[in-house]
Amino acid sequence: MVARRHRVVVNGLLAVHALLLAWSAAVHSPVIDEPAHLSAGISHWHHGTFSLYRVNPPLARMVATVPLLLTDIQTDWSHYSDDLSGRPEFAVGDDLVVANGMGIFTYAMMARWACIPFSLLGGIVCYHWGRLLFGRRAGLVALTLWCSSPTILGHGALLTPDVAGTSLGLAACYLFSWWLVRPSWRVTLLCGVVLGLAECAKSTWIVLFVLFPLLWLAHLVIVRSRAWKSSALQLGLVLALGWFCLLSIYAFDGFGAPVGSVPFKSKLARRWLYSPNSNGEFEMRPTLAKLPLPLPRDFVAGLDHQYRDLEGPDRSYLRGAWRTEGWWYYYLYGLAVKEHCGVLILAALSSCLLLSVVGGRKSRSRVSKHRKEIWLASAMTCLCPVVVLAVASANTGMNHHVRYVMPVVPYLLVLASGGCFRFGPLLRTRVCLTIALAAYAALSSLVCFPHSLSYFNEFAGGPSSGIFHLNNSNIDWGQDLLMLRDWKRKNAPDEPLYLAYFGRVNPSHAGIDYHLPPQFQESPETLAPGWYGVSVTLLQGRAYSVESSDGKSVHCPENAYSYFGEMTPDDRVGHSIFLFHVARRH
Repeated sequence: MVARRHRVVVNGLLAVHALLLAWSAAVHSPVIDEPAHLSAGISHWHHGTFSLYRVNPPLARMVATVPLLLTDIQTDWSHYSDDLSGRPEFAVGDDLVVANGMGIFTYAMMARWACIPFSLLGGIVCYHWGRLLFGRRAGLVALTLWCSSPTILGHGALLTPDVAGTSLGLAACYLFSWWLVRPSWRVTLLCGVVLGLAECAKSTWIVLFVLFPLLWLAHLVIVRSRAWKSSALQLGLVLALGWFCLLSIYAFDGFGAPVGSVPFKSKLARRWLYSPNSNGEFEMRPTLAKLPLPLPRDFVAGLDHQYRDLEGPDRSYLRGAWRTEGWWYYYLYGLAVKEHCGVLILAALSSCLLLSVVGGRKSRSRVSKHRKEIWLASAMTCLCPVVVLAVASANTGMNHHVRYVMPVVPYLLVLASGGCFRFGPLLRTRVCLTIALAAYAALSSLVCFPHSLSYFNEFAGGPSSGIFHLNNSNIDWGQDLLMLRDWKRKNAPDEPLYLAYFGRVNPSHAGIDYHLPPQFQESPETLAPGWYGVSVTLLQGRAYSVESSDGKSVHCPENAYSYFGEMTPDDRVGHSIFLFHVARRH
């Protein structure tokens, strides 16, 4: 009976999570990256090529665009290019938006709905991992935190690969930790396939090809296992399956091509692969240039391009300041203000509890040997998201998106559930406190929903204070265009709207009649009467190209609309667009 009620709760949480994602996907406009992902996904299916959006593997966008294959979506490939050093997907995505007009909102919604299973997978893994580590109640807490996480609700309702990569990477690490404890051919095959899917979803997980063997060796040393030959064979199969899956999704295109066919641009690659010739110019070492690529060429070129972007330099924003070189603590700060404070408190308390259990002789003796083995393997796989965080933090050339370290989030959620562990001091108090903080975290997130992309926790002052902390996809990614349209129809149908919008979909496609506000206005008092809408990222001073209602691109220099900072907003749309009203003067 208890198990049955437990399954009902689990299924109920997942169902509610899916409904929330579906709703969010329907009410939000395409964010900046989504038109490019849509056009890239369609090109993979129609042309069998993978040059568009090569900085990320194609799995998530191929899944997203499956429903669109059954529609009459219009495409325009006039800006298509397979140049390995360029990124034409954004121009092709812009053409896709123009070709479909208002239909782009429906197509984006359909593609987003197709990606909801990725988020459900992440919730299922969090539940099973939390239950395995700390018991059944902990599994429910971990699942609740995942299903209500503002990070997951915000990005899980998009067709971008962040949640897909996070969920599949989490599943691969979970299976690998289970394999370390109980190696078997069944788990080996499953782990290899899921590792491959993780590689196909997010290039971040290329580190697993190195980390898994290192973790295996470390585990052998710690447990002093002598059965290393069979486990070595199984590990080889895991890596081979992952590698084969990655090659397969690219249809083996570019596999075995010469290394010299890739125009490496990142400083890291050029440092290792290039050397000066007799003329003092840098060129690839001849011996390396002739070697065959062990991975698809588009994957390698995309990985290099992504790393070059991280190296920068690019203007980054944090706590009201812009810098060309970022901050090493940017992602740590982002997690601290974007994740719910209840989760952070629970994770800290659970860490203290685990240390007391492991360090206490009496409590340690009550923990079964099997659970100790699971704890060890799970703790070792925590190194995977830590490496992702370290690599991202080490590259301060571009600090724009906390989502780059999203793989850290599910580990925090599972750790936060540890207060329900039945061993250790103050069991009843701990369980009540854990459930209370988890409920508080879920409620706080749901109060902000569906504006989850713009969520900031109570430590940071809430979503209304987000403009002070971060920008871009952390608060304003162009997601609230449809809500602005609805606001205009309801609150100011007859007044003019002047709009500076941070996004790649022209507001006129949403049925919004608008004009561009003047730039560098010396005094707000000289503004024409009407409503003025300014995206948070432009209000913070970012340079961007905004579009007029007739589709013309107008360059917006840095601080072009910062003068609105002298005014108090009269209203807001989803925490990402500030609205200012200028009354008629008599």
